[in-house]
Amino acid sequence: MNINKITEYMVDKYHTAGPFQIAEKLNVQTDWISIDDFPLGKTIYDSNSPLILLNENIKNSSQRYFVMCHELGHVFYKKDQLVTTQQPIMVTPN
Repeated sequence: MNINKITEYMVDKYHTAGPFQIAEKLNVQTDWISIDDFPLGKTIYDSNSPLILLNENIKNSSQRYFVMCHELGHVFYKKDQLVTTQQPIMVTPN
């Protein structure tokens, strides 16, 4: 699986490169949590539904975009498919 191709596909499909907008379109729940300095983000699953937890310490920082992209990468790579709460979108590896 090529993350560059996945990114191109998502940007083309959803007409945005914003990770928060893409997560919303994919029905990926996101929540800000109050924790120590680390981790900055964590992806957990309730059954097959992903939940991205982000550290409140980065809420007003540009770092939130990098961390959100990183966590979306975990969602995209889970079992070689993009997971949505509606239906999986299969992405074939190169």
